[in-house]
Amino acid sequence: MRHTTTPVPALVTAVLIAGIPVAASGTAHAHTAATVPTLLFGDSVPANPTALNFLADKAAEAGLPVPATVGPGGCATDNRLADGIAAASGVPVANYSCAGASLWSGETLISDTVSDAVSTGDLTSATREVIIFAGANDTYPLLMDGVPLEEVGAAIRDSMAETVRQVHRTAPDARVKVLGYPRIADDAGEVCIINVTPGVLTPWMPDVGMPPVADIEASLQQAQIDGAADSGAEFVDLKEPSADSPMCSDHRWFAGLIDTTADPYNLPFHATDAALDRIALLAAL
Repeated sequence: MRHTTTPVPALVTAVLIAGIPVAASGTAHAHTAATVPTLLFGDSVPANPTALNFLADKAAEAGLPVPATVGPGGCATDNRLADGIAAASGVPVANYSCAGASLWSGETLISDTVSDAVSTGDLTSATREVIIFAGANDTYPLLMDGVPLEEVGAAIRDSMAETVRQVHRTAPDARVKVLGYPRIADDAGEVCIINVTPGVLTPWMPDVGMPPVADIEASLQQAQIDGAADSGAEFVDLKEPSADSPMCSDHRWFAGLIDTTADPYNLPFHATDAALDRIALLAAL
């Protein structure tokens, strides 16, 4: 299912899509030196499930077999980003990203998925590279509850650093990369959430009881940078590569909520296929 048929009632609904894990084997397995995978951990942006992927387990409960791609941690994914990183780097990628995952504030934590990777035998002392693409799901829920942006940023920084340390406790020599998020708001701080006419963009300044989107983006990015620096990880900036492609642009990296004119994408208010392909190249460097 693609973007032209997926209605979404509100900004927060799209941002806070909950993860729906589906059954996966938990059997540990060994890797040869040539097949030690890169590990990818993150939220719905790197997971990027299709609507069918996302609802596969619910359909199965109802006795309706729906094919779905499931990562080794049991979460639905289209594997586009993971496959792109693997193609660019020449190293297989074990994709543990999960829609709805957060660093510290939700039900599914990135630290839980790291533990899953240890249990399955994907994350070991031989692991050479780990990519973490997370933090957005720790912003909006807390901000909507009135938690100050500074406190949210500090918590993201601390939890990101602890997640990197958790990885290094098992894989002390692993290169850990923390990926930032692409640009969303334009220079005026506006976003374009409804795009249905080619060449026509309708900028909007959200007033939903939270700080401006641009301020949230900046706070999240700085928290990721600081958390990476605190724990010996590398930060991969996606703001500069997407500087000319905010949501109010023809080739936006993030689609709007109702968007029939963006490049193809799976989920509203998420990265387009073209953006994920570009992110894969940057993540593989």
